[in-house]
Amino acid sequence: MNDKSLNSSIPTVSKKNGIKSSDLSTSIQKAKASGQSFDEWVKGQGEIAYRGEGGTNVAQGKALLAEGKHFASDAEYPKGFGKVGEYVLKPNAKVLDLGDSTFAEMSKKLGIPERNYLSPKELTKIAKEKGYDVVKYTGEYKSTGKQFSHTVDLTGDSYITKSQLTDIWNKANKK
Repeated sequence: MNDKSLNSSIPTVSKKNGIKSSDLSTSIQKAKASGQSFDEWVKGQGEIAYRGEGGTNVAQGKALLAEGKHFASDAEYPKGFGKVGEYVLKPNAKVLDLGDSTFAEMSKKLGIPERNYLSPKELTKIAKEKGYDVVKYTGEYKSTGKQFSHTVDLTGDSYITKSQLTDIWNKANKK
């Protein structure tokens, strides 16, 4: 999902302050008027992702493609990394979608000379220099072969927790 494909009703985000409350209030009012539930409204705020924190497992393989906070589109994957939290990608986060690209294809998408390998540190540095906040690529369960989207927040500020959105929704509904 990139910022050009966003619906204009989704609130804008300030890098410094997070999601603007006035935009969220408007978004919540529209949701209430159309009969949307909280969960339906949350889905409209951005792509939902899951992150495990506090566990002892260490990511391996393609999960180490870039440096930053790691998230998955599937809630099962992060369970091995600790307590799973639900997050929403902020609407203005600039996403570099690598899918299941080879390193040569990644080089092309990044506009750099073709490479057969990019270290996580190099990929992170280049993506940040190109203005990307998040790197997204295809992950796969080794046991089942099931694929999911794996994202890495390069800035540490590209996601908001579902509990934060819950608080905003509840405050707006008290008015």
